[in-house]
Amino acid sequence: DYYLVIEKVNCRFGGYETRYKVSNLNLVNTYAMGENNSRTVKAVYKKVKPKVKPLEGSLLASNLVEKKADVALTVSDLPVGGTIKPDVAEVSEKTERIKPEYVYVDILKTYEGVLEKGYFNTEMLKKVADSRFFKNDLVKAAQWYTKLFEMTTDLEPVYYYRYAQSLFAINQNVKAKEMMLTYEFKSTAASTR
Repeated sequence: DYYLVIEKVNCRFGGYETRYKVSNLNLVNTYAMGENNSRTVKAVYKKVKPKVKPLEGSLLASNLVEKKADVALTVSDLPVGGTIKPDVAEVSEKTERIKPEYVYVDILKTYEGVLEKGYFNTEMLKKVADSRFFKNDLVKAAQWYTKLFEMTTDLEPVYYYRYAQSLFAINQNVKAKEMMLTYEFKSTAASTR
């Protein structure tokens, strides 16, 4: 007659159950339900009335009329190529844990690869140099800050400070002191505005 589909979704605080009827198995949702959730499909058949009406009051009448019994079958119990005789057939779908597929892209290495090929941009140089500075890789930070200051000197005072700290790490103390003086001058000039 129809298929009754019961989908149970378990949540952290409770859950919910969705029931719907379909006339064809192709109409059953096949999306992955997730871990610890289930989808049950029950085939519901029409009750067939006997064609021969037994005589009332006879012993044959009580033997011919059978009571409806709920019989649950799994897919493996169903006969191959035969007909299903019980009133209800049950098919259960147990979902397996799906492992998420993530791809980690190290954007710092990607940007550095672009910079090493000679494609310079002030914004990209700032991001790569700052990233190396905050990861305490001051040797690489000094390399990228040097390229940045070769392109432009119109930068915020904080870049002079970071460049100076990077230069101190690679023992270029004279140039580092110059950058610190420029930082102090620019930061005081910015604060008096």
